[in-house]
Amino acid sequence: MLAVTTRILRSRNQVINFGRLNDLPSLADAKNTTVGLEYEQDDSLSVLTTRSLLDDLNLPLGYETTWVVVCIGIYGIWKLEHAVAATAVIRRRSIELVFLTGLVAVSAYSFHPAVGMYAHATYACAAVLFVSGWCVSKDGGTSCSRFVPLELSAWLLGLLLQREVNLTVLAVLNLQQACFFSWNRRRREDDTSTVAAVATLWMSKCAFYALGNSHLMTTIEIGKAYTGLTTYSQGIVGFLTFFIVMTGPTVVILAAFTIIPAGKALPTLWSLELLSFLVYSVIVYAMRFHLFIWSVFAPKMMYHMACLVWDIVLTVVAVALSAGSL
Repeated sequence: MLAVTTRILRSRNQVINFGRLNDLPSLADAKNTTVGLEYEQDDSLSVLTTRSLLDDLNLPLGYETTWVVVCIGIYGIWKLEHAVAATAVIRRRSIELVFLTGLVAVSAYSFHPAVGMYAHATYACAAVLFVSGWCVSKDGGTSCSRFVPLELSAWLLGLLLQREVNLTVLAVLNLQQACFFSWNRRRREDDTSTVAAVATLWMSKCAFYALGNSHLMTTIEIGKAYTGLTTYSQGIVGFLTFFIVMTGPTVVILAAFTIIPAGKALPTLWSLELLSFLVYSVIVYAMRFHLFIWSVFAPKMMYHMACLVWDIVLTVVAVALSAGSL
């Protein structure tokens, strides 16, 4: 099941690539540039469409969000039941209540996007979940269980900020993480730490592209970064834009920290990330006089650097939680 979900996420790019590059009628004749379809006729992009996986069903506004909310809600409750210590019943129920409240707010906002109160409620629930990760550790939770509220917080923000055409992809990504969690629970920790860390990095890259991102600046979603805002704030908009781009890697990495201790996962993750950055730095230096240095190589380098910055943020949070102080 883990392999199937990963294949579905990758096929969102590859099937459309094949269709357009081979002039299949359904895409060759399409001129639709509405939300989710704007890249289908752009030959400069590797991401050729961000159509919903349920595009053919023509669901009314809000309905796709609702069923994805239900799926992620079930996952969140199931994850809390299995990952948070049984002795911390009151704390676990409190986290569940906050999480479910956030999901209801997300669903309500999808039906009434003009009512900013629902978005504000979602932000508040996400913030409470983030802070509650520290509280879990004080109730006898393991180092891994502290990351469950943080993961749920990321899912809430992803549901709120991602475009509706990406929500079914979030549901598939959610199923993928459920399979990954189940697989790791059946294995000995010593046998899976390195394997799980490598798989985490692989799935995070897959999730990055599956949510409609590429190595070009034109695919950055800026409009959704203003969700629920009544006044402009450069810091808030910048953070939300960053999170929208990094939603996939964020939920995957935080989900991994609920399975394997951060102290065992981080060395492998950073080794692979830095090795990748080193190799690409050498390539960029070798290609510094290439005709496409600013249109192809430089943007990818900027994304590499942005990923490293985000990895630093996640690492600081992981180390702080693992050490028992935030």
